[in-house]
Amino acid sequence: MGVKVKLRDLHRNASPEAYDRAFKGMMAAFKREVNEAGILQDLSKKKFHETRGEKKRRKKKESISNRMKEGRRANLEAKERNTTEWANQNQ
Repeated sequence: MGVKVKLRDLHRNASPEAYDRAFKGMMAAFKREVNEAGILQDLSKKKFHETRGEKKRRKKKESISNRMKEGRRANLEAKERNTTEWANQNQ
């Protein structure tokens, strides 16, 4: 679960501004990789001890949230299909 980011190769006579821009770009890429890997979320979860009951409640809450998201996604896809079918019929 490691994150690897490489500093862009620069010419040895590059200006300090070029090094600064390259470093800022590297840091932005690092932050993006850390965020996508979910490292900070995992760290915040492990920051405090979670009892079995708390874990069960959190899991239940997450499953309800995920089901609601799936339902909204399915409704949106159905609406898009209906709109496309209606548009095809009226052409």
